[in-house]
Amino acid sequence: MLIGTSLRESGQYAASLDALTGALEQARTTKAEVLEASILIEIGSTCLPIDDHESAAEVLTEGVAIAARYPKEQQEAVGRQLLGRALAGLGMVAEARAEWAKAIALYDRVADPRAGEVRGLLRGEG
Repeated sequence: MLIGTSLRESGQYAASLDALTGALEQARTTKAEVLEASILIEIGSTCLPIDDHESAAEVLTEGVAIAARYPKEQQEAVGRQLLGRALAGLGMVAEARAEWAKAIALYDRVADPRAGEVRGLLRGEG
């Protein structure tokens, strides 16, 4: 997964998706659900900068559903924040705002400063 994330951060999106897809297959084979959720969220994050909002929304929805079963891992809030961006990119503004509100609530529970960033999205600042 780290290779896929590093490739994404360097702008190598196709290579990133290839690496992350391979990691996802391994996570599913070993039934490592927490890792699977994390990888799905990374895949969604990789789809956003290439404007593949439909694929992002699909994998992020799946990742969020898994992450919600493991609240101690704190992945759900990140997934919901990104899912909101994907939905906004699809023109689903009300649904995006609902995901951002859920992300804020999750971030606020643990005093995560990313809540402020998501509040900015709700105000149209991002």
